[in-house]
Amino acid sequence: MKNSRATTRYAKAFYQFSVEEKVLKEAYNDMTSLKELCEINKDFLMLLKTPIVNTERKIEILKKIFTGKLNKATLSFICSVANSKRESLLSAIAIKFISFYKKHNNISTATVVTAASLSKETKREIIMLIERTNNTNVEIEEVVNEEIIGGLIINMGDKQIDASISNKIKKIRKQFT
Repeated sequence: MKNSRATTRYAKAFYQFSVEEKVLKEAYNDMTSLKELCEINKDFLMLLKTPIVNTERKIEILKKIFTGKLNKATLSFICSVANSKRESLLSAIAIKFISFYKKHNNISTATVVTAASLSKETKREIIMLIERTNNTNVEIEEVVNEEIIGGLIINMGDKQIDASISNKIKKIRKQFT
């Protein structure tokens, strides 16, 4: 629970700072990059969490990795978090910051599961449909799952639309049994 509170406090503080300094969009892009790096590179995540490497060394490594790639305010924030010995929370802080940004900008994330990759035109149509029905800006996360055979499944918040062929087959099987 402590980590959750600390994560929220750090994310909220950096979010407010970004708004005041008018670098919110850059900070959002930086936090998205940090989140993706933590998801893709497990070694980087382990570096942040390991107590074996001291804080000064971690800060040196963070500066080498991010100098020139992140906004100076973001880099300063990341180093400040590491200086407070909270670098293990950076991934969670990035996720929380992104949620603050999306809430502020009325952006919802919809997960679209399909059997094959969506074309740009189809993505655009799905986004427009969801935006009209929910009065919100939509960001799509695309997941390809060949097991649904065809059609699509849209998950957004606590709502799900299952228009997959595998779901229709299951319904037909239930009718026959």
